Amino acid sequence: IAAHWRYKEGKGTERGDDSETQRFSWLRQLLEWQRELNDPREFLEAVKVDLYPDEVYVFTPGGEVRPLPRGSTPIDFAYSIHTQVGHQCVGAKVNGKLVPLRYELQNGETVEIVTAANHHPSKDWLKIVKTGKAQSRIRHWIKTAERERSMALGREICEREFRKRGFNFNNFVNSPELQDTAKAFSLRTIDDLVASVGYGKISAVQVIGKLFPAPIEESKPADIPLPNKRRSRTDQGVLVRGIDDVLIRMAKCCIPLPGEPIVGYVMRGRGVTVHRRNCDKLQEGDLERRIDVQWDSAGGTQVFPADIEVVCANIRGMLATLSGILSDLEINILDVHLENQPDGQTICRFTIEVRDKTHLDRAITTLKGVKHVYRVRRQSRPGR
Repeated sequence: IAAHWRYKEGKGTERGDDSETQRFSWLRQLLEWQRELNDPREFLEAVKVDLYPDEVYVFTPGGEVRPLPRGSTPIDFAYSIHTQVGHQCVGAKVNGKLVPLRYELQNGETVEIVTAANHHPSKDWLKIVKTGKAQSRIRHWIKTAERERSMALGREICEREFRKRGFNFNNFVNSPELQDTAKAFSLRTIDDLVASVGYGKISAVQVIGKLFPAPIEESKPADIPLPNKRRSRTDQGVLVRGIDDVLIRMAKCCIPLPGEPIVGYVMRGRGVTVHRRNCDKLQEGDLERRIDVQWDSAGGTQVFPADIEVVCANIRGMLATLSGILSDLEINILDVHLENQPDGQTICRFTIEVRDKTHLDRAITTLKGVKHVYRVRRQSRPGR
């Protein structure tokens, strides 16, 4: 038929256009496949590969065909089924065998998605998915989850700072005054304001400063010179013997707490730095510059910074739960950083204020008993 059409049109084979020649060559190849391939499915597969070289065709367990871009993964397939299937995807079976989520699907494979109700997408998925639908759904979930976490943390920070100044933050949550404060920061809603505090873009002290006419400045710890005494004491709660008029600093590498063995290290022109006795940085220093120091038992109600790492499940409300427990233990949260893992876990790194080593140990023990918390440990600060 094709040859007859070309003859009627007056186009000889030797003078035919190259593109038309290629098309007719492909048609002849198609006829040969039809004669050679007895299985209609094999014939269809060969035609699909030629017609759509940039796509793969995979099947659901029920036999439904799903076209996907070449290089797509089981995650792309999951999102092509339903957004929630994609969000809760924890694994996949291809032709009945488990495969990693970064596996590239091939033509004709049957894909089955394994889901878990409490599982959520990971940022790492954005590096391996190919379809625009999967990318947009993952980004939307991450943005929503980060906002929820920031709002929970922002509310916790605001409640704490308001309470320090004798106010109840809950009394202002829906007030016109707080709405005006949000607008003063070029934000549309009170929720945007609270989320910005959680993100760290705005401090709770700035919010209070805008909300109330009296300016309130955020207090910052400062080094205070010691009085001229042989037995010196600083606001750091440390006693130094044999040195007059010296500045005391807590080492940032090990962050010592009352109740822990400590050693002073003389810094030329910068006073004395107090380390934990087993601090690695201290061991690297000059032995002759070490001096005896001790905690002052009359140090009062001082608090000291400490870093802890909490590994927990990446589920809604987890950050609020951890923050609430620390608040119940009368522990102030100075900073928090979250790092989501591909396995559905989240690493929460808190900088908190505690009274002493016993206070910190009680916090760690309490957090270890929380459901969905897998590991809690104190952190040092290497390299500082």
